[in-house]
Order: sequence, then C-alpha cells, then structure tokens
Amino acid sequence: MTICISKKKYTAKDIATDIEAYIIDTSQKSNTALATSKELAKKYNVSSMTVNRAITTLVERGLIYRVQGKGTFVAKQTVKKCDKLVGYFAWQHNDHTPLNEAAYGTFENILIKRFNELGITVDFVIRPEFCQKTITSFDAIKYDLLIIPSGMITPQTMPWLKRLPVPIIMVCDAKVLEYPFHQVNHYYDLGFEAALNYLKRKKVKNIFIAHVDGETSLHRAAVLRKIADDMGVYHKTLPFKPEMSAATHFAFTCGREQGKYFLDNKLNGVIFALSDFIAFGIIDVVKERNLELGKDVKIISYDNLESRAPFNSGDAVVTSITHPLMELAQQTVKLADDIIENNIKDLAVTKIIKVPARELVIRKSFY
Repeated sequence: MTICISKKKYTAKDIATDIEAYIIDTSQKSNTALATSKELAKKYNVSSMTVNRAITTLVERGLIYRVQGKGTFVAKQTVKKCDKLVGYFAWQHNDHTPLNEAAYGTFENILIKRFNELGITVDFVIRPEFCQKTITSFDAIKYDLLIIPSGMITPQTMPWLKRLPVPIIMVCDAKVLEYPFHQVNHYYDLGFEAALNYLKRKKVKNIFIAHVDGETSLHRAAVLRKIADDMGVYHKTLPFKPEMSAATHFAFTCGREQGKYFLDNKLNGVIFALSDFIAFGIIDVVKERNLELGKDVKIISYDNLESRAPFNSGDAVVTSITHPLMELAQQTVKLADDIIENNIKDLAVTKIIKVPARELVIRKSFY
C-alpha cells in the first residue's frame, strides 16, 4: 500500500473499510503482506490502538490474518459457490464507541465472516442513526433469507412480514415467540443460576437489581427475580426514571442514577446490573466519589463486554455473565445455511435453536 499522511479524522471502521476496499479493488493475492501497523497509523494519522481495532475487525471477518513478529497478510479469499443474498436488519445505535463495537460488532463480524466462508453475501438492510425505516415487499423479495431481531416485530410489521415469500430467522431473547418464523434464542437461566450460587457461597444476603425500561432489560429482570425467588435470594430493584430507555447512552446514564441512589441511601448488598452499559454507569459514579470498586461497591453484571476486542484496552474489572454472542452468530449462520441449502420455505416447518448463557467470569467488581 502506498503511504501518504491524511488530514482526515479516521475511525477504526473507516480504516477497516479502506483496507478491505484496497484488497478487493486491487485483487490482492493470498499471503500478500500489508502495510505495518506503524505505517497505517502514520497514513491515517491515528493511534496504534485505532489501527489495531481496524485490523482486528478484518481478522475476525477472515479477510486478513496476523503472524506474530512478521506482520499482517491477505487471507485466502473464498470463491463464491453460489449467488445467495442474506438481508440482515442491524438497528443498533452506530456511534462506534468501543462499548458499542463490543456489544454489537462481535455478532456482526462473526456473521459476515461465516457467511463469506459459505460464499453467501450479507446485505445490511437497515443501519439507522436513531431513526426508524422499513423496506418494501419489492425490496425484500430479492433476498434468499432475512435475519431480524425480534424487537423489530410489532403489530404493525407482523402482517407485512408474514406475507413475504422469504424465509425469516428471528434472533430472540429467552422466550420462544409464537410466530411462524425460524428462531435463534438466547436464554439466561444457567448464567443467572451460576451467579446467584456464587453469591450464596460468598454469604451475600441480598441483591439490588439494576435495569432499564426496555423490553430486553425488563425480561432479564423478570427471569432473574424468578430464579432468585426459587433459590431463596432476597432481591430489590433499584429505581430508575421512567424516561430512561435501553439505548446505550441512556442505559449508562441510568446506571449512574442507580449508583447514586445506592450510595446516597447507604444500601448494603451486591448490585446485579442487567447489562454492562448499566454497570459502567454505576462504576463511573464509584470513581467520581473516590470509592473502591469491589470493596465499597460490589457489582455483578450481564454481557462480559470487556472480554471482546476492541473494547478490552485495559484491565477488565467487571464480574459478569458472558452473553453468548459468538455462539448466537455461529448458530444463526448454521441455521441460515441449512434453510438456504434445503430451500425450506414452508412456514409450517420452523426451526428453533436455543443458546444458553452459562459462563460467569470473576473479576475485581466482586471477587
């Protein structure tokens, strides 16, 4: 690659897109060496950390690979065996912060990589910036299959989706939905049980549940309360403002408010945050008040975003249940390949796959 310093402010996503375009447009052969991280940082006038995030993204997509001590190289490119097109509805808030990339980018990157390996193209149907859009039936029928988060299914969209002559996979929360679509579900029971058993071994007598007013968060709270009741763990919910939603920045703000409430009222117990977005809001208040995490305030969370590049740029601190994003993506692609390969279009033949969250990672926020 020709190196020339740019004055434009590049993000990791911009750099990844630029490198990908360079490899494809110039038909780079497999095993061709690319510019070094130092050269790329100079070219795009960014930090080495930003370059590393861009490279990590392309490695996860299978476009390039690293050899320690030698550099980065073009991977063997998959030859398309078929002309299949999958439409993926991506509706998260794309501000591309490290936290968002860890939460959403992990699933997307694995999805893209696996489909590319199968010779299937993925088209991001919707990538809105805080806005609602839709596509027409004419737009939808060009796809061999659609992947849709269950939150996008409403009384208004359901009749339209049921009329589409296109197989649909819903990526859902814990409960199986009564819809004539294929589903890949994640559920929390095993992870919550592992966390509560850990708390009981540590002689914790009560937990304070921190969640927000969003469908996913409310459902997680309901599941956690039921399991806590069954296991004899006392629980109380930290209050939050009604206008708070599950959106990233609101969840962080909500966590801050719940952290203040916990401290101002001198509550005694472990905070069980139902997303890392909330947990980091609480931790922000802990730092602000010069308190010690894990001693003055103890937290268990759900997500384990700190385990996912490019977010993990320092020491991970949150004890957390791992949200099975990698497994969800892999199972979604496996199901999609089965549907496309076997041309399954009969709505009476729906397949449901369940992926449990089961791993509890112990860190500083509560040993």
